[in-house]
Amino acid sequence: MKEAPTILVGVPLQSTFFMLPDFHYSLVKAVTHTLEHDLASKFFFYYPSGCNVAKNRNLIWNHARVLKPDYLFMVDADMIFKYHTIQRMLERSEQRKDKMVISGLARKGSPPYDYAVFDKELQPVKDITTTPFFPHAIGSFGMLIPQKVLKKFPSPFSRIEDYEEDISFCMKLEEMGVPLLCDPSIYFQHLRPEPVRPGV
Repeated sequence: MKEAPTILVGVPLQSTFFMLPDFHYSLVKAVTHTLEHDLASKFFFYYPSGCNVAKNRNLIWNHARVLKPDYLFMVDADMIFKYHTIQRMLERSEQRKDKMVISGLARKGSPPYDYAVFDKELQPVKDITTTPFFPHAIGSFGMLIPQKVLKKFPSPFSRIEDYEEDISFCMKLEEMGVPLLCDPSIYFQHLRPEPVRPGV
């Protein structure tokens, strides 16, 4: 029988932003559900804080390369999500033989509240169904990264010209031949005001 995986939860905190109770509740529910159903054997937690978000993401990434969990679940502290989020991400990753980054959907936290999922022209994808798909780029609000991907390269988050660190991260994935899968059944919602997605 295959041993349940280990997972590092990494939360990049900004110095002016703390984990809110709703985020913490979402995370505890998702971790508890995953453990209770023997979908993971152990969780580790790492919450670096500072003004530079890209630096904090790289600290988490490189910590995961040293710690060597089976997966890194990196999630922003201004998100809420369902109890089965980690479970669904694990299922998707295992189906794809742990060779890609798994993400879900979220709307941007400011107007016009488009989905933070982008096509090759880096425009928000409009026609989203319930079928998982491969976007060109995605906001790094919540993603599951297998160790097979982590060990390919260090410190992948940086600003490139006018692109934020999450877009440049997706460019790095493409450069390294690592697919990015978006599953619309996995939904993250900003704690800031935004339209509620039907069914969530």
